[in-house]
Order: sequence, then structure tokens, then C-alpha cells
Amino acid sequence: MQQRGDYSSAYAWRRAVALGLLGALYLLSIARGLAWPNDYSEAHWLFTYEFGFIKRGLVGSAFAGLQGLFGFVETETLLHASAAVLLAIFFAAYFWLAATLVARQGFSLCGVLVGLVFFSSPYIVMAGKLNGYFDCIIAALAILSCYLLQRGRVYGAAAALTVGVLIHENILLVGLPGALLFAFAKSMARDDAAAIKTYWPVLVFPALAALALYIYHEYLMDPQQVRAAMEQKLQQSGFVEGFLVRYAPRVLVTGFAEHWRLNHLCIDRITDGFFISRALLAPLAITAFYFCMAGRGKGKTALFALALASILLPLAMHLIAHDIERIWTYPLFATLLACYAFSESSAPAARRPAATRQPAAIASLQHFAFAAVLACILAIQNLTVYPLFEIDGDRDRLYMLNPPPIPILPSSQSAIRSNQCFAPE
Repeated sequence: MQQRGDYSSAYAWRRAVALGLLGALYLLSIARGLAWPNDYSEAHWLFTYEFGFIKRGLVGSAFAGLQGLFGFVETETLLHASAAVLLAIFFAAYFWLAATLVARQGFSLCGVLVGLVFFSSPYIVMAGKLNGYFDCIIAALAILSCYLLQRGRVYGAAAALTVGVLIHENILLVGLPGALLFAFAKSMARDDAAAIKTYWPVLVFPALAALALYIYHEYLMDPQQVRAAMEQKLQQSGFVEGFLVRYAPRVLVTGFAEHWRLNHLCIDRITDGFFISRALLAPLAITAFYFCMAGRGKGKTALFALALASILLPLAMHLIAHDIERIWTYPLFATLLACYAFSESSAPAARRPAATRQPAAIASLQHFAFAAVLACILAIQNLTVYPLFEIDGDRDRLYMLNPPPIPILPSSQSAIRSNQCFAPE
């Protein structure tokens, strides 16, 4: 009884220290990029379904309703307050999910290091900078969908993802693959391959919403008329100014096929060593860690192959969009969702059948190797500056020194910036 009490006391102390470290680094990472919404993001809050069934129109329509309730508040002030609330909800959901993963690792050294990598990743720095963008909303909906799947609420998860498509279509590459991976992991945990069929709404409902948007933009919308109406509304807003009055509507009315035509040849974005070293090493290392810790279970290889696909899939956005730095952070969030799926499909080592466990010596060596790799990644993330994508050119504000880059491949940033891909008029 005394030994059990000592263990409980030691575990509680370890948990408190770990959560304190995680929380402190998390707040520091948020502060590195946190900013007020800029004109480009504010413009999107003014685009509503009054212009037709446009992509990204749901938030603007909901905000218009909010304006009706709080008409006495200045529009830009209400927009900033709404954006701050949504960003805070995302940060809380992200903390809950990452802390849950660390807890499922028993607050071990490697588990805590994985948590520190997630909490100091460029994705969090970028999320603070992109306050006002819709990235945080779709990320929170992706986390919600996985939580609902974990609770067995398939239609609720499908609804969350479908709403996400109407908010921003990039959830199809950032959040949907993680939800599908979670559904596959749940089927594995039930040891019932046929169970995956019960999750069909998770794929079908968001796909139908995306198809409806595609048909409207490509075949039913008059781009010039809608663009002119949007520009007029932005001019009347009083707080969206300059070239963004023309540029933001141009981005929104440009069809998916045209975005592809303008960007699909810019493949050097995906091979840039600067971003690979800062945004892809962590996902690959964490995936390898979970792969080795999972033991020799049935369907393990298929699960981790799908996980790698879900982590790399967001990079396909380079072929249809030009915001390079922002896109490179998405695999880090996809990795968080993948780890949640891993933890759902795998029992802790102590409860696994002996035949599926790693020998103790090999497991110890693996933990040491991963701890060393994760420590190196932490150094890269916290001692070097990650460029914050933005039209206003803002950068990581807490780091007065800009250490030289540590690429593992030659950087092609100059080539990226000089190509003829889609850019502001």
C-alpha cells in the first residue's frame, strides 16, 4: 500500500511539472506570432451568401447575423472580438488534445518531449499570427470531429466536417484525412474490418458540400459581377483599404481549376530544404516514434501508411495556393490528429500481449534515440526564426537575433519568390 502511495505521489508530481512546462512553452509560442486580424483576413468576414453560394461564405453570413444583434458595436471591433474568441477556443482544444496524448504516454520523457514539440511548433506560432483567418476554426472542427468519432457520434463528426468545408475548403486536406484515419483506427481497435463502412458519412457529407461549391464556382457564378459587388462592399467598410480591396475578392472568385492552372507547376515549393528542416522533420520523427512504440499489432503497417499519407497530403495545397510558409505548417497539425488516432488503436505497452511487445533492451534504446531526435527538433523550433507568412511582412517578434537557417537541402526560397505563380495584382 505504501509503494502504491509513493507511485501515485511521484506520478502526480511528474504530471504537474510536465503540464507546467507544456503550458509555459505553449504561451511563449503563441506570443511569438500573436497579432490582430489584418485587412486581408477582415475582408473575408464581410463576404456572405448575399453574393451566392460562394466558398468561405459561412463565417461572413454568421457574422452578419451577429452584427444584427450587436449593432451598437463598431464592425471592426466586433470582428476582432469574434476572431479572438474563436482563436482562444482553438488554442484550448489544441492544448486539450496534445495534453491528452502526453497523458496517454504516462508523462514519460518521450511523451513530454512530443508534447513540447507540438506546443512550440511553427504551426502554433503561425496560428497566432493568422488571427482572423479561418484556419483556427477548421482546426477546432477537425479536433471536434475526432472527439465525436471517439464517442461514437458519426453523424455529428460528419456535420462538423461539412460545416468546415463551408468555412474553408482546405479542411478537405488538413482535417478530413485525420478524421478518416481516426475512423480506421477505431475499426482496428474493434478488430472488425467491416466496421469502417459505418463511417461513410464522414467522407460523403463533406465531399458533397465540396462538390456543390465546385459546381457553383465553375459553372453557375458570374465572377466579374460578384467580384465588383465584393469590391464595392469592401470600399464601404471603411477598414479594408489599398490593393486588398481588389485582391481579396479576386482570390475568392477565382475558380478551383484556375488556381490549379496558376500554381500546379510550382513544385519547387515542396522540395524547399529550409521548410523541410523546420516543418517536416517533427512529423516524420513523431510518426516513427509512435510506429515503434505500437508493437507488432494487426494492421499496424496499413495504419501508419495511411497516417503518413494524411500528414503529407496538406502539402498538395502548394499546387493550388501560393502562401508557402502557411501551408508548410499544416503537416504539424495533421500529425497531432494522426497521433490521436494512434493512441486510439494501441493499448499501452503494459497491457499488450507479450508477443506484440518490444524486448526491453530494444525499447529502451528506441526511447533514448527518439528523445535525442526530439530534443534536436525542439532546439530548431525554439532557437531559430520561422518566417510568418503575411502580406504585411510581419515576422517572429520575440527573437531579436535571426540565426542562420539549418536546412537539410538547399533552400529554393529565391526561386519560389521569382516564379510566375499566382500573386497579387
